[in-house]
Amino acid sequence: MKILHTADWHLGKTLAGYSLINDQAFILHNLKKLLKEENIDILIIAGDIYDKSVPSIEAIRLLDNFLYEVTTETNVKVLAIAGNHDSAARLAFGNRLYQSQGLHIIGEFESTLPKLTFADDFGSVNFFFLPYFSLEKAMHVFDLKFKNLSEAFTAIINHNKPNIKTNERNILIAHGFFSYFQQVKNAFSELDVIDSELPIGGMDIIDIGPAEFFDYIALGHLHCAQKVAKDHIRYAGSLLKYSIAEAAQNKSVTIIELKEKGNLKVKTQQLATLHDLCVISGFIDDITQNPQKYVHNPADYIFAKLKDNNVVDGMFRLRQVFDNVLGLSVAANEDINFDAVINKELKQDISGMFKMFFKELTNNKLDDEYLTIVNDVIKDLNK
Repeated sequence: MKILHTADWHLGKTLAGYSLINDQAFILHNLKKLLKEENIDILIIAGDIYDKSVPSIEAIRLLDNFLYEVTTETNVKVLAIAGNHDSAARLAFGNRLYQSQGLHIIGEFESTLPKLTFADDFGSVNFFFLPYFSLEKAMHVFDLKFKNLSEAFTAIINHNKPNIKTNERNILIAHGFFSYFQQVKNAFSELDVIDSELPIGGMDIIDIGPAEFFDYIALGHLHCAQKVAKDHIRYAGSLLKYSIAEAAQNKSVTIIELKEKGNLKVKTQQLATLHDLCVISGFIDDITQNPQKYVHNPADYIFAKLKDNNVVDGMFRLRQVFDNVLGLSVAANEDINFDAVINKELKQDISGMFKMFFKELTNNKLDDEYLTIVNDVIKDLNK
């Protein structure tokens, strides 16, 4: 059996005001081609299919077209779950109707994980669906108190173990921040995680240990394609680069060739994109006079880290040579540690913190006129 594992499509996403719908349509077209070329049997989409719980019309149409083409032009079975960006109820609308066409979308979290079984030359392969769940949702479903998501996940696995035939091949599809945070030293720190994905205080990290007996675990949530300490536990990563922090990541989909129990091969496959996302660094005069030194395609999405201390009309000048400029930074502000600025005087009132922040950012004192405006805004917020 050949399985293609993908996740975090974020259909309908915008990047610095640019709609990515055409980029997403382009890469989904290439994904469909890959399904055919690789003779894929199962397509797994491990959550965050949409970027918003109420997606745009364009995003809905794009997904509708893709799923229709896959289910009518190929024999691929589509197995999908809701992520934290999706509306579980909206995403799973019509699921029972679509199942006859080989489309299975599980939106709502349930204590007993939905299960689908397919067969190949080596016997049965069981797929279990665990869409994104919150701590509150888990406590409500089980009518129990859990300290954290990791404790809730352990309860979910223990509850479902009697229904899992360990002599057969079993695959778990899940969405969340999974790691070996509690059992394997440094496993969490070794994950490639961008700042926006970091869980606050570790409360959202889920120990994957109780589920490691699965033959493969298809994860969604982290945008970098990577394994979680072990080869059979993997994040597929996002289809496209969705932030400046992801510019250096190599996006891909994961292909699993599943043979007899204990025998699986994993490879990643990159897909051609309409535009790349590039972070370039240099002096603005050189960048604008010699853009070919910095990017191969001037239509790519560009963020410029300028080595100049002062730049006049930087965005205007960059847009004369690049089609899609996301933003820029200048050398004068590159080394500011904003966290240190805030922590240094954490006990100050908000007005005092803002004054120091302004000083660190601009090297100028906040004058009385602007300070009055800041104080008025703070008063309004407090109301």
